Amino acid sequence: MVVQEGADFQLPTAALGDGYEYLLSPGGDPVVESFAWSSRQILLNGQHLVMGAEGALPAAMTGPGRKSSSGKVELPALTTAFVVFPQAALAACA
Repeated sequence: MVVQEGADFQLPTAALGDGYEYLLSPGGDPVVESFAWSSRQILLNGQHLVMGAEGALPAAMTGPGRKSSSGKVELPALTTAFVVFPQAALAACA
């Protein structure tokens, strides 16, 4: 079963600091028209992931991600997210 609804999360920014979001979602042009998840393309933060000349990584992969200072992560339907907190002040991260 594929859930067709998104979700919102509130993360504790006092302990984590600014976050950088990396959202992966279907890129359109689905193989089966009624199933958006059947796309052969993928988007990273809204940009198509396509290898450049001579295997260069796309800019969306080499950049810092989408900065979030509020701690709110909005996860649209059919999306996977990774959030990186480089200044996380947690004992488990030390």
